[in-house]
Amino acid sequence: MTPLPALRRRRILELLAERDYVTVGEARAATGVSTSTTHRDLAALAATGALTRIRGGAASARTRVTSAIISR
Repeated sequence: MTPLPALRRRRILELLAERDYVTVGEARAATGVSTSTTHRDLAALAATGALTRIRGGAASARTRVTSAIISR
């Protein structure tokens, strides 16, 4: 059985595979957890290099972070 954090983090990465950027709110809604838990999940994924944390959300690790993404 896969632990719940792994399932949530996989779902966040699936969202990022569909688009280059996801907000904290979008990730929270997709995983059904609190904003604090979402922040921890994003931080854990960023620590592994799976994504890049930016203000208000995260960008895919393959996305070049530009001011256009940051200002969303």
